Amino acid sequence: MDWKGIEIMKALVLLVVGVLSVNSAFGAESCFDRIRNKKFKCRLKFSDGVPREPIVLEVQIPSSRTSAQFDFTTPDSDFPYSCSCGYTGTFDDPQFKQSTDTFFCGSLGGGFSGFISPNNRNITLEISGASGIYGVASCKKKR
Repeated sequence: MDWKGIEIMKALVLLVVGVLSVNSAFGAESCFDRIRNKKFKCRLKFSDGVPREPIVLEVQIPSSRTSAQFDFTTPDSDFPYSCSCGYTGTFDDPQFKQSTDTFFCGSLGGGFSGFISPNNRNITLEISGASGIYGVASCKKKR
């Protein structure tokens, strides 16, 4: 490698270190930060083949009775789905509730996992019901 190549490598290393330092100083946003105070209209499909009407999910700060980061509520449910962001890192060193794009939710009748699109406008869900029925949902941010 010639002198110019070494200088370019040094500059790239300094740039990467700088970016990592800025991200650490400001902290990365969590999945909750990305969808806070938003409503999503969701189309549903379930394994039993029964058609379902679209539902609206609203992201809310949880009540004090839960240890979740946030709740999803629906207009026709008495119980919210308590949710937390997924983990990052490895099994040996997990960083809980730190994911920027995955989350998991549970309630009395089942639960779901979700993925947030890069533009924060869409979420997709995989649903598991206590009755053994499972499904998927495609959700778009309401305006």
